[in-house]
Amino acid sequence: MYKLIIFTVIAFFSTVSFSQCELIRNFGLKEICLPTIIGMTECYDDPLVELYVDQFKGSEDEVILGIYLLDEIFDNIYMTFFEDGCGDDYIKMFSLESVKDVYADKEALEIVFTSMTSNFSSDNSEAGFNKIMETVENRLLKTGILESIEVGVPTVIEKYELNSSTKNCMLITKMIIDDYEFVQVQSFNLILLQNRLLVYVYYKAYEGPESIKIAKQNSDFFGYTLISKN
Repeated sequence: MYKLIIFTVIAFFSTVSFSQCELIRNFGLKEICLPTIIGMTECYDDPLVELYVDQFKGSEDEVILGIYLLDEIFDNIYMTFFEDGCGDDYIKMFSLESVKDVYADKEALEIVFTSMTSNFSSDNSEAGFNKIMETVENRLLKTGILESIEVGVPTVIEKYELNSSTKNCMLITKMIIDDYEFVQVQSFNLILLQNRLLVYVYYKAYEGPESIKIAKQNSDFFGYTLISKN
């Protein structure tokens, strides 16, 4: 009886969450419900946001479905005009025009994820999450910078799955923009929604090993919410 009640409650909230979707993006013939995230604003429809983020598309084929900025960043963009980019934390959700009407299944999910992550550095990925965390922290204490990470090449920290419809990967990347060097955590996620392949990436400025844990936690929350909405 208890299990039946729990199942009924979950089913009810799943139905309510979809029917009350506040933001829908069309992707081919599919309607994708984007979740509402407290503390962040989905703002790709804003002309300035669209103009800015479109400059950094990975290819001409890329279709951006959503950009989430921290509320304080979005509220001030017409005063700062993205002086500091998209801020320390933001989410980008996208796919490709060429696959918008292509049926995908779990086999395709596996194949595409392997292909998309094949260029990432993974020398240390077999050491496990805790070992990598320890290694990262030790390097920072000794050198102040992650000197072994190649600029612009994401290094795999961990690969995992939220559920059977996702492939998830925690990355750390050294970046240089206008002679300014910084390190960024990236949670890269490939997800199968309504038999379409979509990607969302959670970006966070690296400020110590705790940044990786926070990025993973926030990215996973977004993923679970996205799944529940669709």
